[in-house]
Amino acid sequence: MGVSLRVGASEGLAEQVGQGAVDVAFRGLPATARPHGVAAHELARDRLVAVVAPDHPLAGEPAVDLRRVSSEVFVDLSAGTAAAPSPTRPSPPPASAATSPSK
Repeated sequence: MGVSLRVGASEGLAEQVGQGAVDVAFRGLPATARPHGVAAHELARDRLVAVVAPDHPLAGEPAVDLRRVSSEVFVDLSAGTAAAPSPTRPSPPPASAATSPSK
């Protein structure tokens, strides 16, 4: 028996499973999403965290809500990954319209 590892966009991996090109794929999904054409089983739930520099204004906060984080400039996930923007989950405002980190 051989095992190989492929890394790719979430949708592409689901399509490969559906086509029989790979046996199993592990991917993150929004709680209500279900991929089409394949069987999916929840293995675990995890939290999404915001990572900021030690001197960032949010660094000292005990908790930060998503509305507050949405005004920050941030690095997004690659297209096709679970949390990347899609037609039903649009991109955040462009960096030029967002607040730059304080220095």
